[in-house]
Amino acid sequence: MQKSVILFPGQSAQYVGMGKKLCERYDIANETFKEANEVLGFDLQELCFKGSMEDLTKTENTQPAVLVTSVAAFRAYMMEIGVKPSIMVGHSLGEITALTCSGAISYKDAVKLSKLRGKYMQEAVEIGVGSMAAIVGMDKYLIEEFCNNMSNDEQIVYVANYK
Repeated sequence: MQKSVILFPGQSAQYVGMGKKLCERYDIANETFKEANEVLGFDLQELCFKGSMEDLTKTENTQPAVLVTSVAAFRAYMMEIGVKPSIMVGHSLGEITALTCSGAISYKDAVKLSKLRGKYMQEAVEIGVGSMAAIVGMDKYLIEEFCNNMSNDEQIVYVANYK
């Protein structure tokens, strides 16, 4: 038996218009957005389809938007293809989507969790402050030395994650 894997995206996969073609083709996608709207108390579908990139990129909006669009795509996939993946994984926020689509947590709880996760992450750092870069193939000690050299009393540069 052939195994299949689905990888769900994290934040930064968002774009204005995401999910629109999916909703035009599949009723289940529209239903997925409507469920989210009830949980969130605002029209996420409108934000995703017609909102500004500035509003969509706010972490408290981005996270539920990416989660809901991903769940809508998975539900459409299950209706169209119907082959349950052997493995579901996600990058960062995508982990919550993988847990939702695998049945480990409820969809409504996932929508609430993604909204709160985004809200708290946004509160932790002002919009437009900070940045991140992925560095591959470089000695970790050189990277740490660079970070130390770039840090000062007002701005700290550090390694957030090692492979």
